[in-house]
Amino acid sequence: MRKYCFLILLVASFTGFSVADDHPTSSSSISTNDHGDPILKAMLAELKRSQEKLQFGQFQRPYFIDYQVTEIQDYISDAFLGALRSDDANVGRLVRVVVRIGNHKQDSYFGEGQGTIEVMPMDNNELALRHTLWLATDKAYKAALSGLTEKQAALKNVVVDQ
Repeated sequence: MRKYCFLILLVASFTGFSVADDHPTSSSSISTNDHGDPILKAMLAELKRSQEKLQFGQFQRPYFIDYQVTEIQDYISDAFLGALRSDDANVGRLVRVVVRIGNHKQDSYFGEGQGTIEVMPMDNNELALRHTLWLATDKAYKAALSGLTEKQAALKNVVVDQ
């Protein structure tokens, strides 16, 4: 018997551009209420840090960052003729980070720029959670830079007949 439980804790994101004029806006949709949850607290802190400071050299800053944390519980038991042969329980936590650069009309969500998935610690240590989020965000940002370049190169090879 297998039982899987999936729980998405939060999707937190910000948008740093308005659709109308593609200029940075000063407002953000980040809530500061963490409700005492260490995972949410770490996500909000890293989201704020990334919104303010994430930029590699002269490359574009992200206009969208998305964190999704999923906790997985897996329980397997095996019995034969009424006798339990094995009984195993496993738990884990994953984070999916999507970073988008560009703008709403053409962004980096292509190829490598579709985000990254990393394993998160289960002990709810805020510094360990933030470190994992920071590394995953950095990896997703660099993949987004590659994805945008790949998308722009692919679009140059497209011919539209009119």
